[in-house]
Amino acid sequence: MYKAVALTSIAALAGQSMALNAHRHQHQMDKKALVVDWTTVIDTVYVTVDPNASTPAPAAPTSAAGGFAAQDVPNPTGPAAGNAAAGSSSVAVASSSAAPAAQATTLVTSVRPSVPAVVSSSVAPVVPSSAPVSSAPAPPTTSEQPTPTPTPSPSSAPAPVSSSTSQAAPSATPSKAPSSAPVSAGHFGRGMAYNDGLLANVYGALSGKMGWAYNWGFYPSGIDSQFSYIPTLWSPAPQHSDGFDDQVETLLSSGTKAIFSFNEPDIASQANMSPSDAASAHQQWLNKYSGRALVGAPAVSNSGSPGQGADWLKQWVEACAGNCNFDFVNMHWYSPASAIDTFFSQIEAVSQAGGGKPVMITEFQPSGSVDEITAFLKEALPKLDSNPNVLGYSYFMVANSGSADGLNLMASASAASSIGLTYAST
Repeated sequence: MYKAVALTSIAALAGQSMALNAHRHQHQMDKKALVVDWTTVIDTVYVTVDPNASTPAPAAPTSAAGGFAAQDVPNPTGPAAGNAAAGSSSVAVASSSAAPAAQATTLVTSVRPSVPAVVSSSVAPVVPSSAPVSSAPAPPTTSEQPTPTPTPSPSSAPAPVSSSTSQAAPSATPSKAPSSAPVSAGHFGRGMAYNDGLLANVYGALSGKMGWAYNWGFYPSGIDSQFSYIPTLWSPAPQHSDGFDDQVETLLSSGTKAIFSFNEPDIASQANMSPSDAASAHQQWLNKYSGRALVGAPAVSNSGSPGQGADWLKQWVEACAGNCNFDFVNMHWYSPASAIDTFFSQIEAVSQAGGGKPVMITEFQPSGSVDEITAFLKEALPKLDSNPNVLGYSYFMVANSGSADGLNLMASASAASSIGLTYAST
């Protein structure tokens, strides 16, 4: 008998010492990079061999495959964006007796949302929605100093149209879907904030009260032409503005009646712009459309903190020094349902900050129980409809709550939630 020494290099064997460290990083615009570190362990194995027997053939290398799934994070469309549908990707790592060559791996998140985003809350908006499944934003803790609520961040590229709702029919849809509410230059009325255009079409068929729609971006993403689509320049950053001018020209030629400026530049997690920077960017990007469509001022939150909400808007008007073309002001509102009085006082405050211009309320959602929110809507909607200073409004948002008692307007891909039915019928 004698001892033979076999030196075997083993990589990625089950039960052996292999270290696989995956680091997932989230960067701006929800891009994720995957970094894979490899450790090769070399074991020395001693084998006793019968000298009278033939030399054994070397064992075939054993390989094992391991996989892991990367869960995508919602990213509102459009506009989202937020405010579209989120997917998931997986990467399989195979092993052999030799260490593998390093390969760059990228996980790509589709436009929703959410979330907030927009945006998919449907999605997504969302949008952008929402949503990615985008959930409704957390409401402020107090009505006096409301906490800024994130909204979907859209992609400047058109969101892919999902086929999941293309054949869905709303459970409460009449035999013949009513036409949408007419939109005039002086009144847009009730609208839909969405990320999934097909889901918004299903919801819009519930009543004839929905006159317009938007998704935090500037591509309609499947919305039916009966709803007046309003494009948004979420921010002047290239990822939000590339293609804006060409697309707006296309939309104007097909009858678009209004354009929205930046999304919550008063909030750090949103467009995040100083009043002076926003004034310069508005003049560059939005002024040229004055007279061809109604142009909105940047949308502000209902935060009462200095430098936010109506105070930010007032500073923006001052920074414009009369050089910003805008026809209305744009606000968002998130507070308890019991604070309904502050909803209407905020409308007045924003209008005054904008020099008495009419108001578009492109996001609002009271917090509370379904009964409390229902009571809020039944009281607030008739007042909004009769207020000559309110150009239009949209509840946040057309997205699938997965429940009849959810805060979004849809309970499923084909049925409205309890709140959704109230918004559609009141």
